[in-house]
Amino acid sequence: MTEVYKLKVLERQKQLLKIIHKNTTSVKSKSYTYMNTMKSVYNRLFKEEATELASHKIDLATTDEIASIVKTLTSNVPKYSRLGATVQKNATALNTAYKDILVGKDYPKTVTNMLSKLETTITKQANDLGVDVKQLPAWKQLMDGYAFAEEINTAIQGAIDAVKTIGK
Repeated sequence: MTEVYKLKVLERQKQLLKIIHKNTTSVKSKSYTYMNTMKSVYNRLFKEEATELASHKIDLATTDEIASIVKTLTSNVPKYSRLGATVQKNATALNTAYKDILVGKDYPKTVTNMLSKLETTITKQANDLGVDVKQLPAWKQLMDGYAFAEEINTAIQGAIDAVKTIGK
């Protein structure tokens, strides 16, 4: 027990003894009253001591919990500072890239439509000449064009879908 606590207990005992003395001044049933009063005093005294000790335990538990939380927070400061800086840096680059993606999102469709018109044209010309269109070098380039347009479309759609998942 701390010295302050001991002093408080002693002061409380003195107060209770004064109460006992005051209540036991009658001559008639002095010993009976004295015993009952003593019993009451000790019950109160020990009850208050337990309460006060329990409150000290709560204070210590609370202090320990606060210290533990602060220690955890302190150890996490560098991690979250680094993550915050990374997100801020990458958010700027992502924003620029996403704007470029949105500007070009119709590009594959536009190119595919142009390639489709050219396919119709060279197919008609090859048929008029009696040549197999699939044997022409332009046909292979046309098929490569379709493949590249599809690859670009897949990349753009993947980027748009990825941005939609940010923060989820």
